Amino acid sequence: MSTTLGNRLSELGRREEALDAFLSAVHSYDGHATPDHATTLNNLAVLYATLGRRDDALRTLDESTTLQSTLEADPMNTLPRIRAQSDRIRTWLTG
Repeated sequence: MSTTLGNRLSELGRREEALDAFLSAVHSYDGHATPDHATTLNNLAVLYATLGRRDDALRTLDESTTLQSTLEADPMNTLPRIRAQSDRIRTWLTG
């Protein structure tokens, strides 16, 4: 829920509120590794970059990548899509 809210707030230009929503979503996973958690981290990385917080964006993207590695063993995973998203974000951030 908070991820969807974060995306919508970001689209509306309400980026500080979006940041709060994404951070709330990240904390709600409470150590549970899920594909949604990885996607939320990717979205947070994009928002950090939009806010000019490149170091935070790269750190968050690294966290997502680490989480994705944990999830790869799950046969029901959606990691190929999430990993492709992470790769596109990293390319965008590092040019």
